[in-house]
Amino acid sequence: MLLMPPEAATGRRVIFFSGDHARAKAVIGRMIAHLGLAGIDLGRLAEGGRLQQFPSGALVGLNLISIGPSTVF
Repeated sequence: MLLMPPEAATGRRVIFFSGDHARAKAVIGRMIAHLGLAGIDLGRLAEGGRLQQFPSGALVGLNLISIGPSTVF
C-alpha cells in the first residue's frame, strides 16, 4: 500500500499507527501527513497494536480512503 500514491480519486489513503509515547506519535502523525496520507492514531500498543498486527489484526490488508478533513485523528 505504501507504494501507491497517497491521493485517491476521492480523498487520501489511510495509514494506522499506535504507540505508548505521545510525543513520538505526534512526530509520526506529522510525518504521515507530510507524506500526503491520512493518519489514524489507534491509541496504545496494547490495543491499537493488536488491530494492525500481521496477519490476524482486524485492520491488516485494508485499503481505506479518508474523504474527511486532512488532520490526524
